[in-house]
Amino acid sequence: MSGTGGTGGTDGTGTGGTGAGGPGSGGWAPVGPAETVLVRATELTGRPVVTITEGEALGDVKDVVYSPAAGRLLGLTLNKRGGIFAGPMKGVLALERIYAIGQDAVMVTDGEAFTGHGEHHGESHGSRGEAMNVLGNEVLTDGGNRLGVVTDLVVAIGVLGAGLPIDPSARTSGQARPVYPGDVVGYQVTGDATLGARAGAELLVPLPFTLAVSGANLLVPTSVEPFIRDDLSGFDAAVVQFRSRLVATEPGPGTGPDPGSGPGRGPAQGPGGPSTPGGPSTPTGRVHK
Repeated sequence: MSGTGGTGGTDGTGTGGTGAGGPGSGGWAPVGPAETVLVRATELTGRPVVTITEGEALGDVKDVVYSPAAGRLLGLTLNKRGGIFAGPMKGVLALERIYAIGQDAVMVTDGEAFTGHGEHHGESHGSRGEAMNVLGNEVLTDGGNRLGVVTDLVVAIGVLGAGLPIDPSARTSGQARPVYPGDVVGYQVTGDATLGARAGAELLVPLPFTLAVSGANLLVPTSVEPFIRDDLSGFDAAVVQFRSRLVATEPGPGTGPDPGSGPGRGPAQGPGGPSTPGGPSTPTGRVHK
């Protein structure tokens, strides 16, 4: 991948990195975080999947394959070219076979990226988790508050490069790791009836790096509540503030569990609200409205 990458736009953390190589160079894995843009997952539906080497359209995006445990997309399912009546293609286009998820098309290196056989072929580092359809599931805080029912995912898109290794547990200088293309950083939910003025509204809930699932419930820390937003404008800042707050309460490398907090549990929200987080407050990425 040629050129330099900016910081992860979804949560705005990290510093820009330089891509290694480019199409035809043989070494495409970037050495730093890529620039990302936030979109709703439903916006990806219908985008063509195009090969870089031949410019051939392999199919159109049908849906995303997502793992809450990994906090990322696992891949994409495709429809044959020709519209919704052309029918689905078998198998999954795995995320690690995708070169870029752009605002107009999904780019792959060549026709071999999608074999059309079997299920997702995940990486072997053990951070993937199982695919799960979360639409219609309820988001519940670990304090027992209902936030709403999931209607969409908020996904970071951009240039991945081939074979980009991602470790969702990675940390940089004690801060939240950069956001990479393919990360799912939020849920769009229909606000629960208990939320008063926000009941029934479409809300965006930032997510921790990985998510706990209990039956049909998706569990998030109670500390997320002040960072819930109404639209994508400014949502990237809310994500970085929320995740930085979580990281600030987690034990450092080589230390034991923090007796004062459970997995993914952030501190109680202080009177300063989301304007006083323990981390960077100015994201450098972009938001696709």
